[in-house]
Amino acid sequence: MTDVASKDQTKPVALDTLSQSAHEDPRLWPTTHKWLIVTIISLMGFISPLGSSIIIPGCHAIDYKFDLSSRPLSLLPVSLFVLGLGAGPFCLAPASELVGRRPVYVVTSLIFILFNVATGAVETFPGLCVLRFFAGVFGSTGPSLGAGSIGDLFSPQERGRAQSLYGLGPLLGPVVGNIIGGWIIQDNPRSWRWLLWTLTIMSGVIAVVVCVGLRETYAPVILEKKRKALANKLSGIGDGVDDNAVSSQRGRALAWFHATSSTLAHRSHSLLYPTPTAKAKYIQAFSRPFRLLFTNPICAIFSFYLGFCYGIIFLFLVEHPLVFQRREGADDPPPGPRLPTYGWGPGPAGLTYGGLGLGFLAAALVNAFLQDPIYRRLAASRGRLGWILFRSPQTIHDMLYGKDAPSGSNGCESDVEKSGGTSTTVTAVVSSSLPDATAAAAAATPSSQPATKGQPEYRLPLCLLGMLVLPVGLFIFGWAAQAQTHWTIPLIGSLLVGAGTILCFQSILVYLVDAFIPYSASATACAVLVRSVLAAVFPLFAQKLYRALGFGWGSSLLAFIALAGLPAPLVLFRYGEGLRERYRFSG
Repeated sequence: MTDVASKDQTKPVALDTLSQSAHEDPRLWPTTHKWLIVTIISLMGFISPLGSSIIIPGCHAIDYKFDLSSRPLSLLPVSLFVLGLGAGPFCLAPASELVGRRPVYVVTSLIFILFNVATGAVETFPGLCVLRFFAGVFGSTGPSLGAGSIGDLFSPQERGRAQSLYGLGPLLGPVVGNIIGGWIIQDNPRSWRWLLWTLTIMSGVIAVVVCVGLRETYAPVILEKKRKALANKLSGIGDGVDDNAVSSQRGRALAWFHATSSTLAHRSHSLLYPTPTAKAKYIQAFSRPFRLLFTNPICAIFSFYLGFCYGIIFLFLVEHPLVFQRREGADDPPPGPRLPTYGWGPGPAGLTYGGLGLGFLAAALVNAFLQDPIYRRLAASRGRLGWILFRSPQTIHDMLYGKDAPSGSNGCESDVEKSGGTSTTVTAVVSSSLPDATAAAAAATPSSQPATKGQPEYRLPLCLLGMLVLPVGLFIFGWAAQAQTHWTIPLIGSLLVGAGTILCFQSILVYLVDAFIPYSASATACAVLVRSVLAAVFPLFAQKLYRALGFGWGSSLLAFIALAGLPAPLVLFRYGEGLRERYRFSG
């Protein structure tokens, strides 16, 4: 045993944080590498919501195949899949905070493929519903964990643009799914199984990309692996293996096998027979999303409004066929005078979802180019509104970092935020007994930090804009469809609805990440649950709502509900810091 290892027996390794090494700290990885990971998790966040809606155009075929008695029954596979998307994060988000993001992403992606294969081959309607629910559960990692992964990779001043790309998937996915599904069944309305086979193929391609290109980003897990690696190194890995033998290839293989088998045995024993401390840790982790949802009013309010926006999107997925698609051959068709239709075929009617899609893309671009600059300017002015927000970028930089700050500063700021989070991007603190190379890496000079730190509430201006645009779009769409104006007018309303929902959706997501670090995955799990429940329920009552009120008043009712959330960002912008202090979440 070396002298260093001997010293370590009397003085334990004190490794508390990650070093300022681009190899260790995810926030210091190369920009191209970080954006590759953002792209991968954005694809995961896109494919599962696409899978929820891709079978909507085939609901009549499912009704015919299984001899169902009503339209809501044929929509059950859609609603149960979306419920699965909401149920999964309550187990998977805490698991990602225990074992890391990557294992959860990889395992669930592979299981998601298996359930998609099963849904394509099932021969009973109850079996289809059950399998769709579990497919949603294991497909939920992308839409729920991605926001937390982006929080792992980017500092608060940098993560707005990444969240804009990622947040586009859960809303754009259902729209693209409907368009693809409409063209698949255009020529053969009974080929509903090919909708599910298409989903299986797409999810298989993305699973391969996940397995090959994704790295672990969760700092506590990376830190734990670093501790274990150093502990093994200092204790002379592979008890009973001679140091000279370790230098040989055979000795290294034996040492690796010994260490791996010991680790697997230890993990299996800990899972089967957890200690009281481990039990308490598991209970605390897996109950965290529920405690956030039911004890933290900020998380609850924003989760419900985000869920309302998501429900609106799924309601539109059902409403568009009512407005644009012909109804010949439908059982119990809606009354024509109250619910007039443009009478298009399934394929062209599916293209009308392009209005929503264009709204999503336009708002995502607004978020990408304005979210971070607005945040930085509000941080520089300490939240004050006025002429200061229109100063040059260099002036804002000087105000943030001080006039002597280097212009090439990367803007990484500590996440020891007032939400109770802990920092992960700081200098490593190690004992003097560490090897020279490790100590040298740990002693790297930390990057300069902003003199003024931002608040999560600085993310809310674009959310307020979205809350204003959304009801306007609902009013235009509803009354234009009711009056059977030129088809471009309801599509303009649809575009505004898409833009309003994405502005709210992305702003709320990044706010939850900023406000609840390091429990951002659990906070977004709350939002995913609520939005999935509402998205599952809204399509079931859409036709009844419009049968009773018509397109005009039905959409107006939703617009008035949307307006009710308008005070939330205003109140939080003014009093958010005090409210977060009052309802501080300790984990």
